[in-house]
Amino acid sequence: MRNYTLLIINSFLTRFATSSYYLAILWITYSITKSAFLAGLADGISAAPLLLGFIVGALVYRNNKKKLLAIQSSLVRVIFLCFIFFSLLYNNYIIILLTIYLSTFFIGLSSNIMSSLRVFWLKIFLNESKYKSGSSTISAIGSLAQVGGYISAGFFLLTKYSISIFILILFYLISIVPLLFISYSELSSNKVEVKLKGIIFTGLNYIKKSRSIKELIALDICVGLIFGEFGILLTVFTKTTLNLPPTFLALFFISMAVGTALGALLIKKIQLNFIYTFDIFAAIGVISITALGLSISAGSALILIFAIGVSEGAINVLTFFTYIKIIPKEMTTRIQGVFDTFILGIAAFSGIIAGFLIEEVGLSYALYVVSFSFVMTIILATKFKELKP
Repeated sequence: MRNYTLLIINSFLTRFATSSYYLAILWITYSITKSAFLAGLADGISAAPLLLGFIVGALVYRNNKKKLLAIQSSLVRVIFLCFIFFSLLYNNYIIILLTIYLSTFFIGLSSNIMSSLRVFWLKIFLNESKYKSGSSTISAIGSLAQVGGYISAGFFLLTKYSISIFILILFYLISIVPLLFISYSELSSNKVEVKLKGIIFTGLNYIKKSRSIKELIALDICVGLIFGEFGILLTVFTKTTLNLPPTFLALFFISMAVGTALGALLIKKIQLNFIYTFDIFAAIGVISITALGLSISAGSALILIFAIGVSEGAINVLTFFTYIKIIPKEMTTRIQGVFDTFILGIAAFSGIIAGFLIEEVGLSYALYVVSFSFVMTIILATKFKELKP
């Protein structure tokens, strides 16, 4: 259990710092550039490494020095944050922007590596009987760290931006300490040949033959694009529409996160079929997003953002449960990497799309476009025959 405890400490510190970084980088980029598109591009770059998910997972599996890999990945974050820190001190617009984009990509990539390592380590450090409870605990700790990260970033950003980045550097450095004390026998993976081409094409071929999985992927792509836009939408809404400090952006992020958690719990109580359940929570999202476009107060926005989070949490759990149900056990691991790569990776484009919409039509109309897209997704869902039972 010692190794597991160290892993939890590392997870808390890194999730805290990463959540703070995500909020901070949106706020800093938009404040410096005054461009929703350029801030949305930073948002998209943070999600871009997810497109490499299946490759990262296989490479982590092959690596025989996983502890060293974890330490190296953590140091990569520190190094690139130092680039941002010094660029802010130098105070050159172009250099700041370039270092933010470059650093955001590599910090996202290192987070991807660490996620794969945590999954692997959980199976090593815990008995099979404790794996479920252990996974639940580390997930809960991660959610707590995420909320703490948002709150902290809201206050850090009231100081100089360079100070905010310096604090994040310290957190990432401290997160390395628990890794140094993890001790176990590294297992050689040489006996198991992992061919990336085989993993990818086996999964793709199965997806190609299954209509229900293709329908589920289509819905997930639509939903991923919609909810993935809210990072930059809320940033612009807070700073431009409401003219409020970053502490309120942190509150909005927290409100959405709490709503997501509640939505995930509510979905367990509903016994309707997939399409009806999807339509109910999607309708909540449509109404809330539309109303947010009309909102001019922080109080009403907080409630509406919470409702949007409920919609997101419920739909995410609904599609995940359905995914587990319709994919045979022996195919799950082969499809998982491909599925996550293309579904989660779609978020890389959502922030860019949101930024473009805000630049072209303004924030309110951008929200209406997002709401209309959700309506079209509901209509699309009703056309799917395989997911109705």
